[in-house]
Amino acid sequence: MQPQQVMMAPQQPGYFVQPTYAVPVGYAMPAATDPAWEQFKACDMDHNGTVSPKELQNMLAATGLVLSMQTCAQLVKLHNKRSNPNDSTPDALNYDEFKEMQTFLNNVRGSFEHFDRSKNGALDAGECTQALQHAGFGNVEQTAVATAMKAFDPDQSFSLSLDQYIAFSLFFFGARKAFDAFDRSDATQVGRITIDFNQFVYAMSMTR
Repeated sequence: MQPQQVMMAPQQPGYFVQPTYAVPVGYAMPAATDPAWEQFKACDMDHNGTVSPKELQNMLAATGLVLSMQTCAQLVKLHNKRSNPNDSTPDALNYDEFKEMQTFLNNVRGSFEHFDRSKNGALDAGECTQALQHAGFGNVEQTAVATAMKAFDPDQSFSLSLDQYIAFSLFFFGARKAFDAFDRSDATQVGRITIDFNQFVYAMSMTR
């Protein structure tokens, strides 16, 4: 099954005026026919060469995908490869990071639709487990998945809608990045980590 592409809504007259666009230093101007570049420019409403969480939220809402600001901020944070924990600069995506974020989002949406076999617009714990395994998170156990789901299922329906599943996938994405960072630092414990409280706080921050 091909993942559904997240595309921009048709441009409304007067909505977007083509600026003299400044490409960030170190990046080449993409081809004029690149649809992702056109989406990036339309999303970058302040024309500063990056996309903020708020700009991303507005773009996705225009396509019918309504995500919370927290979810959009996490999408940006986890795909911003230039971020520095000691830097106070707000997280934002350059063009290459924006494309990677789109790929992640398209894959998550495609996975959701594929494993929603009942076509009820939601995934239960078993379907979420299969979707995560299919996405490359490894042999995650359904018990762990069901427990983690509770944080993203405020109405206690024991299933996740698309927007909830996107936030849920970002949680696992952040958890995997944090785990791998510590796992690589200790070659004697492949697949297991030992961390102190401060490291645990850092790891938890990667999931929020």
